[in-house]
Amino acid sequence: MSMADTAWSSAAHHALRWIIWLLTFGIAALTGAVGVAAPRAWAQDVSLSAAVDKTTASVGEPIQLVITLRGNTAGVRLPLPEGFVVLAQSQSTNFSIQAGAVARSVALTYVVAGQQAGTFKLGPFEAAHGDQQIATEPIEITVKKVVGVPKFRSEGPRYSL
Repeated sequence: MSMADTAWSSAAHHALRWIIWLLTFGIAALTGAVGVAAPRAWAQDVSLSAAVDKTTASVGEPIQLVITLRGNTAGVRLPLPEGFVVLAQSQSTNFSIQAGAVARSVALTYVVAGQQAGTFKLGPFEAAHGDQQIATEPIEITVKKVVGVPKFRSEGPRYSL
């Protein structure tokens, strides 16, 4: 056997040993054999909330809507009343470990605007958690008619340089 064959064999053996160790530890951790109970590894707090930056706006004025999901939830339904449009949207996810429990939260941010005057309800927003549905309370938004833009008149003499 050449020196190169021996070096490769040693490196492959070392890498294989690490892979087996990682697989063994990973399976043991998931099954709870290493003192980590798999069902308790995820935080049990599940919640869904919705908030807006303002409840009164003019027609076409942007309103920021943030829907926050905490825990293991899936599929948010975004019911907007007729006459509202989504101008922009973004999503951010946060994972944290507290006292050995993994907590996850997702913030869905929407910029919406009313297209007509009136009082509307945003929501209720819903998400699924296992076999049950969780929902927020609806948020009442008042959209006011746009008052005409003031016209400026030139009074007095004009100067030019």
